[in-house]
Amino acid sequence: MQVFGYTRHTLPFDGNPGVDAQRRTIADHVRERGLSATAWFEDGPESSKTPLANRPAGSRLCRQVQPGDHVLVAGAVLLCPSLRDLERTVVDWHQWEITLHWYYQRRDVWLDTGVTESGVNCGELFLQVFEAVRAMRSAAIREDVLHRRLQRNRNGSYPLWG
Repeated sequence: MQVFGYTRHTLPFDGNPGVDAQRRTIADHVRERGLSATAWFEDGPESSKTPLANRPAGSRLCRQVQPGDHVLVAGAVLLCPSLRDLERTVVDWHQWEITLHWYYQRRDVWLDTGVTESGVNCGELFLQVFEAVRAMRSAAIREDVLHRRLQRNRNGSYPLWG
């Protein structure tokens, strides 16, 4: 089992911690668990809108990580630019039994996709939450479109008929 740390330089206005703070947070968590980091991967701020596998250090991480390994990041937003990319990464890594740990700053807790609590695997629970959020988002979009049609408002860039 190997433990990898991933950091990304942040832009001054995005409110995320700097690389040094990210490293300290990850190193503290690794030390608390009695592990040691095998390797560190670090991407620049220009990669903030790029999926993990297309970033220079992110692609090296994706090639090096193996089943049973652990990846730690100081925030999910630093790992993936969108919810869809985060979901894809979690699903792929969960299938390969790669455990993802990320720090949730607002609650001062670590979320872990490999922990089983009370017979529930947190990775599977995480994926169920994604599905619920996706279903709620789809329902809200359908409801908004119906509401706009009833008010005879446009739904896109095309004018109404009649």
